[in-house]
Amino acid sequence: MNTFSLQTRLYSGPGSLKVLSRFSHKHIWIICDVFLARSPLIDTLHQALPDSNRLSIFSEITPDPTIQTVVKGIAQMQTLRPDVVIGFGGGSALDAAKAIVWFGRQCGIEIETCVAIPTTSGTGSEVTSACVISDPE
Repeated sequence: MNTFSLQTRLYSGPGSLKVLSRFSHKHIWIICDVFLARSPLIDTLHQALPDSNRLSIFSEITPDPTIQTVVKGIAQMQTLRPDVVIGFGGGSALDAAKAIVWFGRQCGIEIETCVAIPTTSGTGSEVTSACVISDPE
């Protein structure tokens, strides 16, 4: 028999964003696409976070994120030095966030945690640490 286990904790349903209230006096970096960065959904996310936090946004995510996007994200992360990273959006945003955090940690950047908040269903990117990054070359 084969087994497969994940240590992912999932919150779903009304009020699930309330779990974000545990982040206080942190620098929170949100990774999403430009559409979400300009949509009312970003306001919902901001309202779920305590006012004591400092928020920054990286909104250069495109469908099927590329290595170049991840490299840009790592460079911005090195400058910002956030405590918490939130991947916000569909599978591309969540995959990019996971890749940026993983490679950032390999570069010595300390990130307390990475949170995935899916806005679409289907990819399951919020469940695992795996990610898909494209190399156009």
